Amino acid sequence: SATIVTRILDNKNATVPIIESDPIKPAFSPEKQGTRLVRCAPESEGLSSEHLLDYLQKISKDSSLNMHNILILRNGRIVCEASFGAQRSDVWKYTFSACKSIVSLAIGMLIDDGLLSVNDRIVDIFPKEIGALTKLKLKDLRVEDVLTMRASLQFSEIDCMTTTEWLKEFLNSSTKGEIGKNFRYNSVNTYLLAAIVVRKTGKSLSEFLDKRLFAPLGIVNYHWERSPQDIEKGGWGLYLLAEDFAKIGYMVLSHGVYDGKRIVSSEYLSSACFGHVDVEKESETFDYGYQIWVGKKNGVFLFNGMLGQNVFGFEKSGVVVVANAGNGEFFQTGNFFSYTLELFDRELPSALPQNNRGYMNLQKMIRSLSLYYPRRSSIRERLCELFSRRKNTFDSIIGDYRFHKGEPNAVGLMPLILQAVQNRYTKGFVSVSFYTKDSIPYLLYCEKEQKYEIPLGFQKPICEHYTFGKLDYLIASYTKFKHDEYDRLVLLVRLDFMETPCSRILKFVFTYDGRLLIYHEEAPGEAFVSEAVSVFLQEISQVSMPLLAGVINNFGEEYIELKLNKVLSPKLELFKIKK
Repeated sequence: SATIVTRILDNKNATVPIIESDPIKPAFSPEKQGTRLVRCAPESEGLSSEHLLDYLQKISKDSSLNMHNILILRNGRIVCEASFGAQRSDVWKYTFSACKSIVSLAIGMLIDDGLLSVNDRIVDIFPKEIGALTKLKLKDLRVEDVLTMRASLQFSEIDCMTTTEWLKEFLNSSTKGEIGKNFRYNSVNTYLLAAIVVRKTGKSLSEFLDKRLFAPLGIVNYHWERSPQDIEKGGWGLYLLAEDFAKIGYMVLSHGVYDGKRIVSSEYLSSACFGHVDVEKESETFDYGYQIWVGKKNGVFLFNGMLGQNVFGFEKSGVVVVANAGNGEFFQTGNFFSYTLELFDRELPSALPQNNRGYMNLQKMIRSLSLYYPRRSSIRERLCELFSRRKNTFDSIIGDYRFHKGEPNAVGLMPLILQAVQNRYTKGFVSVSFYTKDSIPYLLYCEKEQKYEIPLGFQKPICEHYTFGKLDYLIASYTKFKHDEYDRLVLLVRLDFMETPCSRILKFVFTYDGRLLIYHEEAPGEAFVSEAVSVFLQEISQVSMPLLAGVINNFGEEYIELKLNKVLSPKLELFKIKK
């Protein structure tokens, strides 16, 4: 694990994976939307359009947040949905830990079926996978300990990048703390729960949930990544639409019933949404239940994933809030949580008087948040004029730009965070070109093994599919010109990887002496990765690797930050090729 981190931090050479993987991700298909929820005005469900307007204004003006979309429903009806910038709510999103809560529902179904108990011992479920000596150590490890992140086993997410035997390595790894007592958040716990579903049912997690959860809720468009052992990752890797996440949240808030049909027992959900562990270090607002975060004040549950996937359920108000974002956070640390808890964790009336003006203002606000909505005609005319100017400006930069020499680098179009998550790395940047085709401006971004032809959306984002290795991603490009403090022409290109929390920001600076400076940034970026690396280094210093820990500690925080800056925000210098 230390080796792969070191390779990722090397900005000069292409990262070589420890384990070569061939991840599968189908291309997103917008035609597969499943059953749609009813839309209505907020007041008909007891929510104020003016309060929702104020809520969205706070979020949009908060520079610490990078929201993608928000969906709010009450009594199973959507009262508000908003997308920010180039984002779209009709595109599925990659979830990190938010999908842990769905695995918990699968475990609840096994318990309802009499196939499992929270008191069952893990050594009895996986007798062949656990060594003889380890069985003695794990003899008291039970399903409930895994559900509540108290297994204390140390094999973690990053270690999954170094072996194909996730289940065996996890069950036979060293422990830290006392089993059943100490909370240790580790996504491989959830992978173990997914493996339990396979062991108890003879089906994959997706097959089991398709019949028991997804089909009854009208969910048809999803994909769950699998491990090298062909078991769903469980704790991460689920692609799901926000509206479908809302259905699941509403079912949980309705005590396990959806559209009149029992999905999971209320008894299990009562246990799952109960705070079994006080986790002050990870959260000041929530405790931990069965793979579900629970408000320290009763009546709130949360499916939460790093970088900003969240599903809130509020008992007092009957409201479900689903949000996707690209925030640099592991747990519930951002202002979004305080805004949401303040507005929805309270009693609400069953209905409010109709408020046409307030509703119209809310819809106007929602349209203003998105880059896809057309403006009024007078503004549209100005945009056409601006585009004409941009077109002339774009013509002035058309050409090919390359290094004078083939300097080694590990820079790529895909954000580094996504490269690490998918264990698929770029071979390095080579050149860029600008040109027009059918009157549309294009950027050609060339890496050593792949080329990406990107139409540049000036007036509104342009969405296209691109292949990275064998993985298909839907990317929205939005572009604008400006001048920097030295009056140099700057082209800003934001590429939102729509199915993920991540974005690539390219800043092209055209100098007066014919050079092209390219700055690569990503969101979430350096602050988040710095925290992640810091946590990893702390883990190393606490296990039996004193020599390696000593070497790393000698580097110092400033050295680590310098390395991260070069990896996450590299500056490249190119020259225009004269023809």
